[in-house]
Amino acid sequence: MLKSSNFESIISAVEAEGQQPNNNSADLQQVPTTLPNSNANCGVETQLYNNTFTSPSNCKNNNNVDYNDMRTTETTAEMPDSLATKQLASGILQIFEPPLVKARGQLKELIGKQNKIYIDLSAEKFKLDNAETAKLHEMMNNVKIYREKLVKIKKQMQSIYQRTKVLKKRALNVQACKQKELQRKLQKQQQEEALIAKQQQQTQATTPRQ
Repeated sequence: MLKSSNFESIISAVEAEGQQPNNNSADLQQVPTTLPNSNANCGVETQLYNNTFTSPSNCKNNNNVDYNDMRTTETTAEMPDSLATKQLASGILQIFEPPLVKARGQLKELIGKQNKIYIDLSAEKFKLDNAETAKLHEMMNNVKIYREKLVKIKKQMQSIYQRTKVLKKRALNVQACKQKELQRKLQKQQQEEALIAKQQQQTQATTPRQ
């Protein structure tokens, strides 16, 4: 005994899938069209079954119609979606475009100021480099002059040292000569004194005693 809920589930499955039940059509056709008249509902269900599944061509046509309806529904559903997407994109663009334009202008102005500052700093650096280069050249020239003066002073000091050394040697020689002369004079004086003393002794010895 077939129930109406089974028929409804089969019909809904076929409509949802949009496919023809080729494999089950023969089995469904083999179901007896006359059922015992035990219940009036059974006759109605059998008539509904016969009207639905007795003709495969009718099923195919119904499936094609349902598939076309589904495609039309999907197309009509996609069109509002694309329109809504465009509207959403345009709305977002209208919201965020002014701040972006303002930020772009500020960024451009900032880049211009940065370039100006960079140019000014480059010019100042060039001036400082030139000034430092001039000072460096002047210092190098002064170092050269001072080096020449230092070499000259060193030569003079060496000459003075040599002269001092010679003078010191001469002073030592003079001192030695003076000491020798003094010793010679002392010896001579001592000799003279000894000679005088000797003569006096001789004189005293030769004079007669009274």
